[in-house]
This record gives sequence, structure tokens and C-alpha cells, in this order.
Amino acid sequence: VIATMYNGSLSTYYLLRIRYGWTSSQISRVEPWMHAIPLIFGLATMIASLKLDLFNSGLFDCWIAPFLQGCQESWRNNGETTCERGDNASLYQWLFDLIPKWASILLVTINMVMTHQAVYRQERAALRFSVSQATPEICLSSSFSRPKPKPRVARLLARQSYLYVGALYLTYVPVIMTRVTEMISGSVFYGILLTI
Repeated sequence: VIATMYNGSLSTYYLLRIRYGWTSSQISRVEPWMHAIPLIFGLATMIASLKLDLFNSGLFDCWIAPFLQGCQESWRNNGETTCERGDNASLYQWLFDLIPKWASILLVTINMVMTHQAVYRQERAALRFSVSQATPEICLSSSFSRPKPKPRVARLLARQSYLYVGALYLTYVPVIMTRVTEMISGSVFYGILLTI
């Protein structure tokens, strides 16, 4: 969760610097929070999981899970539990892991799209300005056919953004799919485990 949330912080940094033009002094005021939020959330949920005995076998690794597998959690069973450890683990899976990961992935995606759009608009405006500043003789010449310039920096940034977000998706989507599948069906698919 910390790693995914740090990706959200990093994409927010890019958004603030590139789209909104924040200076280093402006960034320095929020940067401690960009580090603190992922670290505090990760450490707090880790300590809470230890205190609540939530770390158990997650079918293929150690994770927030009930023990014994398939036991009745108290939130689903009118306050009664048959779990030896990890009562209400399915709720904590969502609160401590899945929701923060999906929220971070969504934040990264939105931030990178907004950053790319800003660079694209800035570059288009700069190209229009440079074309409008051409000398009238060249513009009026019928033999001169100048190709319309295309936003090169925006294309490069878009490619870099797709790689950045794509790496995040490739890394976390199989894990999240496995966790959701495990929670719903109680089993894990071998094919998805191979991708992890």
C-alpha cells in the first residue's frame, strides 16, 4: 500500500510542477505530506493488523485474512465468530489494502492525464505563436508549403506517462484481481498467480 500511495504522491508532484507551475518553495510546503501520508497510513494499518491478529494465510501468501479459512466473521454473523484469528478480515482487506490501492491508481491516472493535457495545450499555443510570427513574405508565397508542426514534447510526455501508469497497472492489477477473486470465491486462480 505504501508503494502504491507513493506513486500517487509522485504523480501529484509532477502535476503541481508541470501543470500548475509550482516553484520549489511551494512544493517544499506540501512535500512532507507527500511522504507522511503513505508512511503513516502504511505503518498504522500494519500495527492495527498486528494488534487485531489479521495476518494469516491468504491462500498463496501471508495477508489480511481470517483463520481458519471460511470461518464466520462477526460482522456477517450477528456478532458471533468462528474465527480463531482475523475476525472481520474481509472488511479490513477493503479498508487497509484494496480501497487505498485503487484510489492511488486512480489518482495516478487522473494526474498523468491532466499533466499531459496541460503540456499539450502549452505546446499547441507555443506552436501557433511561432507560426504566426513567420514573415509575411514567406506566408504569402504560393510556392512555400510549410508542414503544420505537431506537439512533440506532449507526445513524448504522453508516452512516458503511459509507461509510468502502465507499469503501475501491470504491477498491481493482477494482485488486486487475485485478492478480490479470493474474497468472492474463496479460491485463487493459478494463471493470475503466475502473472504476479
